[in-house]
Amino acid sequence: YSIDDYIGFRDDAVWPEEIARDYQENDLYVLQNRMPWNGTEMIPNSFGTKEEWLVIKYPRFSGKTIIGIGGIALRKKDIL
Repeated sequence: YSIDDYIGFRDDAVWPEEIARDYQENDLYVLQNRMPWNGTEMIPNSFGTKEEWLVIKYPRFSGKTIIGIGGIALRKKDIL
């Protein structure tokens, strides 16, 4: 996959339903609470299995308006 496979698409257009729902719930937390969220998310890999990633998501602001969500994800097995 490349970045073009993801940009501009909703989670449910890219990921399996259960995974997309989890991502959306975590994103909604960030948007509703206007504060960062951190935890783990399962991300499918190219081998057809899922890997656990440590994720930080945070609101992006322009003034007092949230304009999106930023974040970083690190594969858990690479850092622990």
